[in-house]
Amino acid sequence: MSVRRSFRLILSVGVFCLALLPAPAQQTGVPVLTRQQFYPFDETDFLRSTVDLGRIKRSYFVGEPVAVPLVLSNHSRFPVTIETNFVPVSQLQVYIQPENDREERYPGAHLPELYGTVEIPLRPLASSTTQVHLWADRESSVGLAFEAPGEYRIRIVQTASVKEGGAALRNIQLNYPEFTLRIRETPDELKPLIERLKQIKGFISMQLGRLPPEMSIEEAEEIVRTAPASPLTAYLYNCLGARYQLEFIDDPSRRDLADKALFYYQSASLSDSPIQIEILLNLLRFFDRLDVPQGAADTARRLVETMPPNQRKNLGSHSLVQKYLALYDDIEPMTFWTLLP
Repeated sequence: MSVRRSFRLILSVGVFCLALLPAPAQQTGVPVLTRQQFYPFDETDFLRSTVDLGRIKRSYFVGEPVAVPLVLSNHSRFPVTIETNFVPVSQLQVYIQPENDREERYPGAHLPELYGTVEIPLRPLASSTTQVHLWADRESSVGLAFEAPGEYRIRIVQTASVKEGGAALRNIQLNYPEFTLRIRETPDELKPLIERLKQIKGFISMQLGRLPPEMSIEEAEEIVRTAPASPLTAYLYNCLGARYQLEFIDDPSRRDLADKALFYYQSASLSDSPIQIEILLNLLRFFDRLDVPQGAADTARRLVETMPPNQRKNLGSHSLVQKYLALYDDIEPMTFWTLLP
């Protein structure tokens, strides 16, 4: 056999042997998902302990805003995207059972057909918290979910899908831990305000960030001047800011209207209320409309500092936050994501 033929035979055998060798093991750590990647877990594996409740205030008075922090967590080894929303009767089913009475579904303040799902990206072992109001009730005669004092049992079920998963991870039912709330009598000094809001079902508009149509600006301003500070104060300030903002949009020559809107938004943002993030976003948008970059930059930074770490990722798609944070010398565009856990 010639030397050339011997070399060809050795080379062929070598290539054949290499093909039989096992593929090198993948690097350990967090897998990188591809569009076609198969999930090596089923819905039971993935959804075990993926929902929980944040810190809940257990006692409220009749008419007080009730907000429940719902926590979605990713306990898998894979980054995932949860598709859902937090609108009652849409992707969220809330059941309220008064003591010694039957359980009823809470309809909320929103029209559920107006809201689609949102995407919540979660890295491995990360979580995201959303404040859900159980306050206004569009089907109640007085517009309240909890009309009378007593003990109430709450059960919450959420429908969610994993975007990267298969059919087994579509429209999964997530059951939050059940809990109890105690509703007490309204304090005497707040009874006139609560009775007025019951009369006009004003809780619904206020939860949606608007003054009730039956309540004038003058009446609302008189209330915030004379009524004692309460959990409702931030909601009233926010509604007044929104009303003055709309009037300024209708008549941009009235700078006094813009000043009043800013005053009420700023006042509302100083309180530690469940809607503080929403108020700061309203303030940021209004500063942007007024072309006041320093005010917008300060508000954007307050948003990042105020928002809990596991919620900051929700600002990733908010272009105004990114735009105005870049105005700070010590924060370059996008580098504030190092604040994330």
